[in-house]
Order: sequence, then structure tokens, then C-alpha cells
Amino acid sequence: VLTWKGLGLVALTVLFTSLSTVLGHTIMELQGIEATVNQIGIERALRTIPFWLGFVRIACQAAISEEIIVRGYLFKKFFEKHKILGIVVSGLIFAFLHGPTDLGSWIIYASPGFILAYLYYKTDYLIYPI
Repeated sequence: VLTWKGLGLVALTVLFTSLSTVLGHTIMELQGIEATVNQIGIERALRTIPFWLGFVRIACQAAISEEIIVRGYLFKKFFEKHKILGIVVSGLIFAFLHGPTDLGSWIIYASPGFILAYLYYKTDYLIYPI
């Protein structure tokens, strides 16, 4: 299932996601906002549980669940014949799930949503966006 082409697309995904995050944070800084509401909530929650549990719940459980629901189910079920629309809608849903409250946080969460949806579209395997 894993191919060099797919792994290359993952590398490009990381690059473009990083660039969009920098753009989003720059916009937030210009607005006087230090962190997204989602990030503040995650950091607060991580202070109350052991590191390993936080890693499992946030990095593994949340990421896998989001991909299965947003792309594995919604994208595949409702946008099989309308892939571009599926990329847009699943990207917006992905962003919405992270609770953006301003332009910068919308960029931080919607851009990876679109990029991960495109990665899934190109590879047709959930393992790549996960």
C-alpha cells in the first residue's frame, strides 16, 4: 500500500501544511492573538494527564478518528462523484472541528484540511493523511 509516490506526496503535504501554519500564525500575530483557542485547550488538558496518555489521545486517537470520519466516511460516502467539492467540504469540516475563531486560525486548520483531503484523493488510502 505504501509507495514512494505516496510518501513523496506526504512530504509535500508536510511542507505546504507548515507554510500555511506559518501564514496563519503571522496573521494571528498581526491581530494580537498568541494562540488558537484549540491549542490553548489542548495545552490546558495536557497539564492534567501523563505525557504518554496525552500523546495517545491527541496524536493518535484524535488524528485517526478525524481522518476516518472526515475523509474515510464523509468524503468517500458523499463526494465519490464530486471530488473537488469533497476536498473543499471535508477541509471546512476539518477546520470547523478545531474551532477556529479568527482568520488566522481558519487558515491554520482549513489549509491542512484541504491538503489532507487532496492527499487522500490522490492516493485513495487513509494511511497517508493519517
